[in-house]
Amino acid sequence: MFSQSLVVSGIVDRHRPRGIEAPRFCSSPKSPVFVGNINAPRQIVIAGATAAMDKVLEEALREGASKTVRLHVSVLSHCPLLQPVADKLQERISDMSLRTPAAIYIGNINARALRTKELVTHDLGNNISHGVRWHDATTVLKELGCSLFLEMPPGHVLSDLAQANLSDINSIPLERAYLPREGQQFCSEDISNSLCFRDLNMAAIRGWISRERG
Repeated sequence: MFSQSLVVSGIVDRHRPRGIEAPRFCSSPKSPVFVGNINAPRQIVIAGATAAMDKVLEEALREGASKTVRLHVSVLSHCPLLQPVADKLQERISDMSLRTPAAIYIGNINARALRTKELVTHDLGNNISHGVRWHDATTVLKELGCSLFLEMPPGHVLSDLAQANLSDINSIPLERAYLPREGQQFCSEDISNSLCFRDLNMAAIRGWISRERG
């Protein structure tokens, strides 16, 4: 049986939770466990066999984790167990007509700026079978000059992580329709408390950013 869990660590060593080492020591070929997401210096998501996961959670708590949470998800994303899915995605992407990206793409697998269609498509096709370096990716975005993060629906988890772990940035989940759809008139709102938006087109988003920057 396989599942996913969240580990929130209270101990940081070189900006990485000590608990992140636990999956490597608790995993075995018959009972594997993997790091699925590095969300923040104190938060990681693991995926794998239930028995191995239990060992990881116990070890994390012994090492000082503030809490561990078993996640109720139907897909064990971002681990080698989904390599067959990644292979199928690669096949489908290879049939598409692609162009050099107009904007910098930050890879999920290696948290690096990717500028060619080959590198971007490799990341898109394979990230479901690799761990996501979310915190490193957002750090790179900030280093490249990004100060405003917009999260597409549903939810606000990624916005909360960015806001909590990066200084001098604004992070907004796009969940409620404060911005207009095509053809609708823009109506300003108080956004000081990170308003949520939904169903936005890029023209509306650019217009809102322009207004906020004065």
